[in-house]
Amino acid sequence: MASEDYFSDTDLRSDLKAKTVRGGAWTAVGQMVTIAVSLGSQPVLGRLLDPEDFGLMAMVAFFTNFGMLLVNAGLALATIQRDRITHAQVSNLFWIATGLGVAIGIVVAFLAPGVAGLYGDDRLIAVTLALAASFPLCGMTIQHQALLRRTMKFRELAAIQILAMTAAQGIAIAWAWRRSGEADDYWALVSIPITTALVQMLACWLACGWRPGWPRRGVGTRELVSFGADVTGFNVVNYFARNLDKPLIGWWWGAPAAGYYDRAYRLFLTPITHATGPYAGVAITALSRVTDQPAKYREAYLRILKPLLLVLCPAVVGSMVYAEEIVIVVLGPKWGESAHILRYLMLVGVVQPFTNAVSWIMFSHGRSRDVLRLGTIGAAIKVSSFFVGLPWGPVGVALSYALGGVVIHTPMAIWYVTRTGPISWRDLVTAFSSALPAAATVAVVALATKLQLAHLPQAASLAVGLGLSVAVWLALVWRSEDGKYTIGEVLRIFRPTPPAT
Repeated sequence: MASEDYFSDTDLRSDLKAKTVRGGAWTAVGQMVTIAVSLGSQPVLGRLLDPEDFGLMAMVAFFTNFGMLLVNAGLALATIQRDRITHAQVSNLFWIATGLGVAIGIVVAFLAPGVAGLYGDDRLIAVTLALAASFPLCGMTIQHQALLRRTMKFRELAAIQILAMTAAQGIAIAWAWRRSGEADDYWALVSIPITTALVQMLACWLACGWRPGWPRRGVGTRELVSFGADVTGFNVVNYFARNLDKPLIGWWWGAPAAGYYDRAYRLFLTPITHATGPYAGVAITALSRVTDQPAKYREAYLRILKPLLLVLCPAVVGSMVYAEEIVIVVLGPKWGESAHILRYLMLVGVVQPFTNAVSWIMFSHGRSRDVLRLGTIGAAIKVSSFFVGLPWGPVGVALSYALGGVVIHTPMAIWYVTRTGPISWRDLVTAFSSALPAAATVAVVALATKLQLAHLPQAASLAVGLGLSVAVWLALVWRSEDGKYTIGEVLRIFRPTPPAT
């Protein structure tokens, strides 16, 4: 029965358009709720905890998050991307991921004194040991999540995501509230990844009826592991490119500077990641089913990409205008130094959803070696930008990173990905350009409103400015072809289906 439910290629291809749009709708709902929960918890945690607490977590998270990439080993995408896969293959991948989770958890625990010694802070020993417990939990979750994505059960995935986020943030706030001002209040932040991993593991096993069998030889696992190895290589170099900035700042400028940068970086990245991450799961799953039909692939890709850009590009531009207000309202007055960091990071945020979507082309076509090569080049550009900006502090790192992403990395990615395949560089440039009028209009409205309401409290100015910007954006979306199409498809999903006659 599990084989029928989770491995049938025929079921995956049937009514693919409706499943894709429905999956995108549920993903959007899940993202809106989780973003609201995540951002809603920030004002509380930002006021109960100090920049040093966030800096401590940011410094050790660099190492523990890297370990999490090795646990995944690209094995989830290997399960999602393949047209045909068997119960025995997925069982082998499950045991590989679980074994990696246990092994890496032990290694991380063993390295805890070294992490503390690097930063000269003994508190990091206990923090690192606690975070090591999350690796086995994640290893036991990966294939169940992958099967839910493969069968496009995005409603269940959205519910799991909301549950895990709500539980983790709730426990963190309760801890911070009770221990606020105490020397160990930073444990509120440590509890977040542990709670998230535990809740996701339990919920995924309940939502996915598949259970692993014992490991077996000769079932074709080698090719899947090879694909996963290339994806892991990309994830590793991309991880260093995206996360080396925080420990570098902590090493050069100290924990408070790392804390200011980390909070700004999270405000910049969290909405984008919550939007593009699961959305990418929908896109890659759907596109992988039509790689043998170039015209249909091109149409499907652009239908997915354009609405995403139409939403995120204006949102990022509006956030750039209101960087100071967002930081003060969300994090509190003591975080004012994060505002300029956030604004510069938002420069690259304009193109980041676009460059993330470009990678869908390679992933869905199984071009894992191209993914690794492009990721390595991109990582070199990003890391170089960190060292260029480091002498000027967190603000210098943010500006250098943004300029490297916009001027060098994005054009190179477009050229590299479109050398082969059904998507041309003109398709990508046209898709990105279609979102620019809405983004420019939102920027003008937001800036004009901010200047006119400068005499109001920052919270009031932010509320009015964002409200007007959203109203203008909705009017523009309703008049655009891509906006009408997306709204119409989503509304069609929730209309009652007429009974069969």
